Amino acid sequence: MKLLCVVSALNFPNFTRRATIEAIWRRNPNTELLIYTGIKNRFKKKVSLDEIATATYHFWIPDRYKEIPVIAKLEHAVRGANWRNRLSVYDVIFFTDPNQAYLLPYTESQIIVYLIRDPNVLQHKKHFRNEWALIDRADLILATSQHLAKEYIPKYHHKTHPNVKYWPNCVDINIWDMNKLRTINKKSRTVGVSGNFGRKRTDYELLDNITDVLPNVHFEIAGKIQDDKSKFWTDLFAKPNVSHLGY
Repeated sequence: MKLLCVVSALNFPNFTRRATIEAIWRRNPNTELLIYTGIKNRFKKKVSLDEIATATYHFWIPDRYKEIPVIAKLEHAVRGANWRNRLSVYDVIFFTDPNQAYLLPYTESQIIVYLIRDPNVLQHKKHFRNEWALIDRADLILATSQHLAKEYIPKYHHKTHPNVKYWPNCVDINIWDMNKLRTINKKSRTVGVSGNFGRKRTDYELLDNITDVLPNVHFEIAGKIQDDKSKFWTDLFAKPNVSHLGY
């Protein structure tokens, strides 16, 4: 079985679902990657793994214009024959982001798998149509939490799907090998927070207050900080009970 995983990441080794896709690849070496990104990233370096064959699709139309059907149809008309031919060699196509629904016109008889990793519709209404298209076309839907698997589609899309499975984000059990994990013993209680940090998604006031009112708890932050040079982060990391583990 030949399988294509579509990812929206220029740096696959840092991709959140890398462990999941590597686990699939180990079970099925005929798994390949397609990096889906905009034309503005044409000359940016794409980093994958040497073992996994990787290609790139640079979409021509910026996201804000894809809602205009005639513009999107123009790109699909020009590139359709080539990309339908390229995708036709795959038995299964695994989509990991709602905006990748843009590639659906190039699919034909392949099995389509869609990964629901976040409640995207709740976060961005603009994703609703794309996610709807993927749900309608998907033969199998994987969800990274039980709540998403059981409630998300009926509640927010007002439909059901016959084949929705719970698929933990770190499905590769090897990363939980206790013999390989580094154990940290601390005298104080430790709270770990990981992800991408910025004012649009992080409650700065809460983070500042909770680290003040719990001085005996150590807070360790791991991930990318979009405004890491700002006074807020400088002051936060100056607190004796807060540290940044890096990106």
